[in-house]
Amino acid sequence: LVQAGLGLAEMRIRRSLTHAGVSQEEATAVLEGLNLRRVPHTAHLHAVSTAPGREEEEEQPDRVLDGDECSLFRGAAARANYLAMDRLDIAFAAKELCRRMAVPRLSDLVALRRLASYLVGTPRVVQRYPWQTPAGLDLYTDTDFAGCARTRRSTNAGVCLRGSHLLKHYSRTQKVITLSSAEAELGGVVQGASEGLGIQSIAKDLGMDVRLTLLADSSAAIGICRRSGIGRVRHLAVGQLWVQERIRDKTISLKKVPGEANPADIGTKHLAADAMQRCLRTAGGVVR
Repeated sequence: LVQAGLGLAEMRIRRSLTHAGVSQEEATAVLEGLNLRRVPHTAHLHAVSTAPGREEEEEQPDRVLDGDECSLFRGAAARANYLAMDRLDIAFAAKELCRRMAVPRLSDLVALRRLASYLVGTPRVVQRYPWQTPAGLDLYTDTDFAGCARTRRSTNAGVCLRGSHLLKHYSRTQKVITLSSAEAELGGVVQGASEGLGIQSIAKDLGMDVRLTLLADSSAAIGICRRSGIGRVRHLAVGQLWVQERIRDKTISLKKVPGEANPADIGTKHLAADAMQRCLRTAGGVVR
């Protein structure tokens, strides 16, 4: 991923020099002098959440990338998506990059550069699985309402723990545009219930009977799930209300968790360094 980002930077520099009238030999000499293959380890956790600081990126129009740039961007985004399966800290960033693979733009290239900078500074995250007594499944859910500035779609995130052991995490964009934060949070809880029931079913196939507890930080979504019917919220989809029955028959337990103690927050938006470290620690991850 980092090498792909460096390749994009080298290609853009060479093109700018060529447009300025510099010969190919002189451009090659300049690139060798820059020594892009040696990357300083100066990135930190907050590199993903900082806005692009280079003036040339802000001055240039947000154009569509050309063919070679698109190929490099898509390859790097696919590598980031593969890496995100084991890296909770980059799940949201990789998901956002993959959403731009169809028609990547210059701003998406900036986002890729920021992710590559973060991975250079944080190349390793260790997931700890200490010895523990048998425990149930705790699935933390969170949603960022209308977080996408382009489409105003919301993002669902979930972190499934058994005790202190991380079993699964996800970060996904909702398929429909929600009209309120309560509706968006309800969609996150419903998706978390689906994921939790799937993991519970796999555990049962393995001979383990574990309870499932959903934890959310939205009082509105919890209130909708605990009552019967849609109430005054008329625009809710009936297909989301099956979770009410599951809660009534105690197949699923739904509890409230403080927002600062919810590790799923890391999968809904870009966070500062201290918030990312807090979420990783809750999920059993340690930055090395």
